[in-house]
Amino acid sequence: MSRCRRGPTCADAMKGECPYFHPKCKFGSNCTKVLLGKCAFKHPKEHRKAPTMVVKPGTVVAEDGAGIIKCSGVSNGTIKFSDMTYDIWYMGSSDPNGGVHASINIAAKESKKKSIKCSWAKACSNLLIHRLPGGIHVQCCRSYPELKKCLKATWKGNVSGALLTEVGPSDLSTIAEFMDSNVEEKFGIADSTATNCTKFALEFGQTIGCSAHKTTSIIKEVLVKIAPAEHQTDLVDKLSRLSI
Repeated sequence: MSRCRRGPTCADAMKGECPYFHPKCKFGSNCTKVLLGKCAFKHPKEHRKAPTMVVKPGTVVAEDGAGIIKCSGVSNGTIKFSDMTYDIWYMGSSDPNGGVHASINIAAKESKKKSIKCSWAKACSNLLIHRLPGGIHVQCCRSYPELKKCLKATWKGNVSGALLTEVGPSDLSTIAEFMDSNVEEKFGIADSTATNCTKFALEFGQTIGCSAHKTTSIIKEVLVKIAPAEHQTDLVDKLSRLSI
């Protein structure tokens, strides 16, 4: 099919009624007209990156009033939870190299209810917490599907999750204390004395009162589900020997 000879001046393209093919705009994601809905060219869909705060070492994390966790110092921000209870999900992601990555999702029980308000983003319904080398990454996701897309875009592999338990206002101080302590630990994969994403997720579960057996079983279920078949036996062995 021929390109429309009128290109970006084609009035029918603006209404989606031009039968000819329009090329992608040469400015791509830097096109200012597309933000105004005035660009006639076809733009590729881009993944929306969830607003993120990195809680870095040297940051003090503490409960700051009812339903509020405050980060101050090197990293600054507040997280306010408006509901009385939230679900805790273990999330697992795989990468093209056969690696697996664990994270925590604090989710509103009503999926469409944006009851988590972060100072660096608009209100959201899912809060993704991931321990990485630079600190604890906290991402505000508007929905569970968006959270899964976020993980898939980050790790380029499969994503799965499993419900662990629920938390209420009385658990926030414990969660804050755990994050405050963990962010100061060194990060390492082979070092049993260091923290990493899997160990963070396992310890998070125990911090809020779940048994070691329950936390290990659920995260094993999630990670094995998304790990390549040839790595599953080794993964189960490592999880069984993980000292937490």
